[in-house]
Order: sequence, then C-alpha cells, then structure tokens
Amino acid sequence: MSKNAVVIGASSGVGFALTQALLERSLAVGACSRHLEPLQILQERFSEERCVLRRMDVMELDEASHTLEALIRQLGDVHLIILNAGVGHLNSHLNWKLEEEIIRTNARMAAWTCRFPIGDLSSAFSAFDQRHKSGELRGTEIKAG
Repeated sequence: MSKNAVVIGASSGVGFALTQALLERSLAVGACSRHLEPLQILQERFSEERCVLRRMDVMELDEASHTLEALIRQLGDVHLIILNAGVGHLNSHLNWKLEEEIIRTNARMAAWTCRFPIGDLSSAFSAFDQRHKSGELRGTEIKAG
C-alpha cells in the first residue's frame, strides 16, 4: 500500500523542501499553495499522479476546506498532512501594512488548525480520521531572531 501526504503551503521554503523530500521517498503528495508555478518543476520530475497540485488560500477558509476534502478523496489513503502555510516579510522598519498581513495570515492558519478536530471545518479531517485510525497532522513553526 502506497502512502500519501498533503502539504499546505508547499510552494517555497520549508514547504517546498518537505514536498520534495516526501516525493523522493516515494509518497504521492497533494501540494497546496496560492502559487503553483514553483511546484510545477516537482510535478514534471515526479509526474502528475505523484505530485498533485491544488491552489489554496488559507485566508479563504471554506474554499480551503473544500479543496482539502476533495484532495483527500482523490489521493485516497492520506497518512500525513503538513500545515505550513503562512507569510513572512523582511520588515526592518516595522511597516504596519506588512506586519498586519503577517499577523492576519499566520494567525488565521493557526486558528484553522485548531478547528480541525472539533469545529465546523472538521468535515475534511473527519473524512481523514474515519478512513485512518492512524495518521499524522503536523504543523510547522519557524521563529526568526
């Protein structure tokens, strides 16, 4: 039985590296991001069947939930879901507009994560949980000095 994973926030940095590492370990990966163009190189290298791309914006929670639910159905047995979406900017002048976007996006992703097991968003993870009596839901956190 092949193992499958979903990476949310897969187009750059840690998310891209995790997606590539999972593909290199023979998993099929549903790679979700607002920007799919950077992921096309992985899809070309590993095939459309192994690297399934889906546009997702975590600021649109209902749409993101539906996308995740459909992706889980398409991949079948999903054993790992990595929540890595977020934004960051170099902001040495502490420009509020940049900080506000960082706070809104990253806090929203954290809130979305908290709702998975129990909230009204749980339909996607309910399907995941009912199909798999085991599996992992992982989040990433990076702190910069």
